[in-house]
Amino acid sequence: MSRIAKLAPIFLLVFLCASLSLCFPLANTASATSPVVIPTTTTTPQITSDGKLYAGHSVRISVNLNSCSTIQGTIYIGKGDNIGGAPFYIEDAAGNKAHDFGRVVQRNFQSKVLFPGQYTIVIRNLNQVINAWYTLTYDIVPSDCPKPAPTSTPVPTPTPTPSPATSCGSYNEVKLPAGHSARININLNSCGMIQGTIYIGMGDNIGGAPFYIKDAAGNKAHDFGRVVQRNFQSKALYPGQYTIVIRNLNQVINAWYTLTCNILPSPCSPGGNGGGVTPKPIISYFTANPTSINRGDSATLSWSVTGVTSISIDQGIGSKPSLGSVVVQPYATTTYILTANNAGGTASKSVTIAVSSDGGGDGSTRDGQPVIALFSANPGNIAQGQISTLTWHVSNAAAATIDQGIGNVALSGTRIVSPNMTTLYTLTANNSTASITATALVMVIETPEPDGNVIQGIISFIRKLLGLNK
Repeated sequence: MSRIAKLAPIFLLVFLCASLSLCFPLANTASATSPVVIPTTTTTPQITSDGKLYAGHSVRISVNLNSCSTIQGTIYIGKGDNIGGAPFYIEDAAGNKAHDFGRVVQRNFQSKVLFPGQYTIVIRNLNQVINAWYTLTYDIVPSDCPKPAPTSTPVPTPTPTPSPATSCGSYNEVKLPAGHSARININLNSCGMIQGTIYIGMGDNIGGAPFYIKDAAGNKAHDFGRVVQRNFQSKALYPGQYTIVIRNLNQVINAWYTLTCNILPSPCSPGGNGGGVTPKPIISYFTANPTSINRGDSATLSWSVTGVTSISIDQGIGSKPSLGSVVVQPYATTTYILTANNAGGTASKSVTIAVSSDGGGDGSTRDGQPVIALFSANPGNIAQGQISTLTWHVSNAAAATIDQGIGNVALSGTRIVSPNMTTLYTLTANNSTASITATALVMVIETPEPDGNVIQGIISFIRKLLGLNK
């Protein structure tokens, strides 16, 4: 047999082994050309930034995105409640807001997906007096880039009917200096209502800001009262020139406002101010809750009035805003009358609180301890040289006195005071059974120093309040 014939079985065996992977199974366990999969990093290491946020200043943190990503994390603004929250947003390289988180004190946050480029995280302190601080922790999370709009011809859609309302302005974080007013002129070409939203930064600290609309003659066309934040809508106004007025009555603290307004066409009515007759105020409600109490218990009066210039409630309660509530403690069944006024006239509404006797007698000093139904100061905040009125109602007492040099007083009455500094007045009522007290605070705001040193004025005010000045 030839050598080739002898080797034929060996060649056949090798061919079968190679074809069926029977002889060398280890050769196919891993292909030499198969790629090795390496996990990709989906986030950068977490970054923390913190520090002082000075009054009237901003913190700016640069961030570079190498790929489409979101910026997410947590933020905390110390003193954020006191400064009304801090504007917090991301700017792109052109200085435009790429993502606005609004005003924050503490929250988790996540931006929308941003394209690669240079960005800046901005935290602002709009308060001109109070320093704050911030703690910001964030990381960058890669994300799929937003898909471009389709290039195919879009299906035509019907044009929506535009809203009848037209914008009369948008004002974002405009400074409202202490003791000054903001005035925004609006021209109505036809009868309409002025509506929108308003936010007064530092509004809680300044007791709210008077907010109203004046007509061309300088008369109040619509008074919204003191506001911090609310939606608003005026009554229907006749065509003419009007002015939105926002006032900061505080002589020390600066505030700021954010306002958006629209003009909503409305049928002309006698309620307009373009030569029409102003209607009387509308008392939406004036209620007592509960309407029946036991002697010594309290009830809450609540009210809402629109189209009003001034509001007062009798029984010594006095002037009040257009929307509010007050706690009362009548000794006997009492009827309260709310009176609202404007240029069109007067409207009034009453509510009665029934008081049940505890069976202790005829209401003399034998019938339990004295009751101080009311002790208040109006207004509670005054400037130096201005006056405030103390009002009180006491029952079931043999005598009543007020400190701060006032002395013995009748069981019901008023007293005008003009303290030079913030003063706490204490009313004491006595009978043979007990002696009880109530307090009323008159806050005196110092006039700023002639040289304009506002900081020194604030320090002096705080020292007087704490009794540190001798």
